[in-house]
Amino acid sequence: MSEQIEEKGMFKVVQTEKCSACQKTVYAMEKLEMNGHIYHKNCFKCSHCSARLTPKTFSMNEGVIYCVNHFKQLFARKGNYDEGFGRQQYKKKWGETKKEGATA
Repeated sequence: MSEQIEEKGMFKVVQTEKCSACQKTVYAMEKLEMNGHIYHKNCFKCSHCSARLTPKTFSMNEGVIYCVNHFKQLFARKGNYDEGFGRQQYKKKWGETKKEGATA
């Protein structure tokens, strides 16, 4: 159980878990835990198409949630996990650091 209970005088203060998507309190009946993150069932959606996802229908890349179909589609577009998802390729970053190292 991840709730923390602190006693302050006659009252007990309960600190509850927050949804990773909306940052609101997540109660037990609506809690979904995936890859160490807590979500409301309604907040667990594809970041590309907003389709509601289940543990069987999601993929995650660098903390961003996708449905399996869009994950495959974005990967296939460029053939790698960086450019397909809108990030700079690591080989370009490595090339920049090699140039900086050669001039220093």
